[in-house]
Amino acid sequence: MASYDDNNSLPQLVELSAKMLEAPDGGDVHATLSIQSEEIDIGDYTVNVGFRAAYLCVDPYYGSKTEPSTKYGMRKVPEIIERKTTTDKTLKTGVSMASAAEAMIEGKMSAVDLNLRSSVKGSKSKTETRDLSLSDKEDRVIRHISVESIGNDRWKITEEDLSTLHGYYLSGERLCQIVQRQQLSNRTGATLRVQVRRKDLEIDITENRAFFGTNNKRKLIGILVAKYLSEQMRDGSEDVITFSSSDVNNEG
Repeated sequence: MASYDDNNSLPQLVELSAKMLEAPDGGDVHATLSIQSEEIDIGDYTVNVGFRAAYLCVDPYYGSKTEPSTKYGMRKVPEIIERKTTTDKTLKTGVSMASAAEAMIEGKMSAVDLNLRSSVKGSKSKTETRDLSLSDKEDRVIRHISVESIGNDRWKITEEDLSTLHGYYLSGERLCQIVQRQQLSNRTGATLRVQVRRKDLEIDITENRAFFGTNNKRKLIGILVAKYLSEQMRDGSEDVITFSSSDVNNEG
């Protein structure tokens, strides 16, 4: 029987919901993930909290593992990479004054421009040249994967222009399949966590009721906000804050 337990301390910022659907070799983990920018009040300040990047981590239970080929958002590098190029060539030929003079003498150029005649008389050895113009244009397709599998059962969540995360990044898609590693347990499952590195927090003061606005003060407020968020999550890590978690399992 499949079961799940979601834990979202600040759902207005990060909300994760996951479930496991039974599969022949284990269970398929499906997830819905919302990450938003939101204003929160901390003491004398109202601050807008956002995230430049987040990580969705899957920690399989003992005796379980993720099936690598089933992971969502895999950047698959093709065996052969084809590059499409468009080449424009422009060639402008020169006029040999010596050749023109010779042609005039032999009567082969009956309608030669008067200016050219003058140039030829001035110098029979000069050659007017034109450069070869060559341009090489390459058409490139850049793929951005908003929820990208990056190894070690983690997914990195970013925007294409590295702007603040805002929206639904998963809406019930299958994230991966959990299978039994060995016959040590009749329970197959995993814990999902959404983590944000402290340095990826985007904090903007929208209201300052204490009327302090120096750069040092703003930096201190950023530290206090990170501390506040960590306390709300009961997270003691110095590097990352875990905003949401979800336990999914299949007992049978």
